[in-house]
Amino acid sequence: MFAAAGVLIGWMPDLGLAPLASVSDVVVEGTVQSQESHTKTGRLLTETQVLVHRVHHRRANVSTSIKPEKLVSVTQTGGATSTIRTQVRGDATLREGERVLLFLFAGDKGRWHLTQLGLGAFVVEDDAFVQVLSDDLQRADGSREKAPVTRRFSRQDLADALAALARAAAEEGAQTPDSPTKSTN
Repeated sequence: MFAAAGVLIGWMPDLGLAPLASVSDVVVEGTVQSQESHTKTGRLLTETQVLVHRVHHRRANVSTSIKPEKLVSVTQTGGATSTIRTQVRGDATLREGERVLLFLFAGDKGRWHLTQLGLGAFVVEDDAFVQVLSDDLQRADGSREKAPVTRRFSRQDLADALAALARAAAEEGAQTPDSPTKSTN
C-alpha cells in the first residue's frame, strides 16, 4: 500500500496517477535512506537520499542515471536546522526508513523534485500506495481544523495508469524506455 505523510493541500489539482505520471520525468519506488537540511544556497532546502528499488516510468529523454540499487537525491524547499524550521504548504514530509513511490521531475543543477509537491509522494503499505492529504482549514474565528483525505491505489492501479500512458505515447509516436509491468514485489 502507498501513503503520503503529512501533506497539506490547498490549491493543487488532484491529477490522478496517469496524468501525474505524464507530467513527471521519472516514477520510482524506493526507501528513504537519509535527509539533510541546509542553507547553502541562501534558502532552506532538504536533500533526501532515496535508494531506488524500481523505476516504474521514465520519459524517453530523461537521464538513465536513476537506476535500481542507486541513490537519487530529492530536493525540497523547507526543512529543519538547529536554528530554523519551515514546511511548504502542500509538500510531503518524507521520513527515513519509509518505503515510498515518488513522481519526480528534473530541476536545475541536477536536482530532482516531487511533481506537484505532496501529490507526487506516496508511502508503500503492504501491497498498495497510500497518500494521506490534510486540508488545513482556518475558520472565521481563527481556529484550525485538519480534515484528512486518504487516497489509496493498488499496484495494479499504477500498472494500468502507466500502461495507459504508454499507449498514449505510442499513439503520439513517442518512445517509453521502461514498459509498465505488473509488480511482483
